[in-house]
Amino acid sequence: MGRLEGRITIVTGAASGLGLATSKRFAVEGATVVMVDRREDEVRRAAKGGGQRLDPIGADITRSADLAALRDHVATSYGQADVLFANAGIATFAPFAEVTEDAFDRTVATNLKGTFFTVQTLLPVLRDGASVILTSSLAATKGFPAFSVYSATRRRSAPSRGPSPRI
Repeated sequence: MGRLEGRITIVTGAASGLGLATSKRFAVEGATVVMVDRREDEVRRAAKGGGQRLDPIGADITRSADLAALRDHVATSYGQADVLFANAGIATFAPFAEVTEDAFDRTVATNLKGTFFTVQTLLPVLRDGASVILTSSLAATKGFPAFSVYSATRRRSAPSRGPSPRI
């Protein structure tokens, strides 16, 4: 029996990278994982072979209608969730002087606004005491050439100081 046996988890950005690896690990630990990604075909392919523990959903966290549909899916299918791993993010790599307004807007819309509204929208389906994990990046604490917008939007984690206040 895994540490997450019987738990319902939600992972955004689950079609590849850290989101996919986390989804698979959560499933190995016994969780049912709602795998969320804007690339619906890719998240469905990524979930193949995972059985009923992996539930792929196409949703773009920059769209409130997609987040509402995700919330409704979780409520209808599972009632409540135990873990939200807010991992979805994008990066535009360009020297500071060459970042376009469009690239800036896309990155901020996903990494900052999208993450904020993901948590806000899914809060009603998170069980009391649920874990909310926000993915950060080393780029948030150390400067890298061509990472200026990404660095500004990938928050730095603060050390835990006990239970979080109820939102």
